[in-house]
Amino acid sequence: MKKTIGVGLLAGLCMLIANFAFGIIFQVIFPKIQAQYMNANLFRSWNDPLMYLLYICVFIVGVIFAFLWEKHKNLLPGATPCKKALKLTMIYFVFSVIGMTINYSTFQVSLLMIINWIISVFLQSVVGAKVISKMIK
Repeated sequence: MKKTIGVGLLAGLCMLIANFAFGIIFQVIFPKIQAQYMNANLFRSWNDPLMYLLYICVFIVGVIFAFLWEKHKNLLPGATPCKKALKLTMIYFVFSVIGMTINYSTFQVSLLMIINWIISVFLQSVVGAKVISKMIK
């Protein structure tokens, strides 16, 4: 149990680092995204304490990934742990895309930002699932 939580927190840390890295890359490639993030009518200021929930979320996802991996890795299709981790990522990804679709339909964000979120969530969840699949045998 302790090991699973520890691995999940480490995966969450790796996911947070990946999220920052992918965010910087996307904002350099697409400066319009950075302008949207600065829009106070759409997003809270970084001075708002509720913004810290963005940091906590990846750690929660990491711990959930670790528990799911430990309990159900034998049920996931795939010959190698990496292929199984990709399947776990795809399951999470399908559910997260539903939420992003809801965001697109209810908030005034561009399709480019939604695509950015979809790609970022997929890549960061791949990172987290790979860490977990390597550390929990």
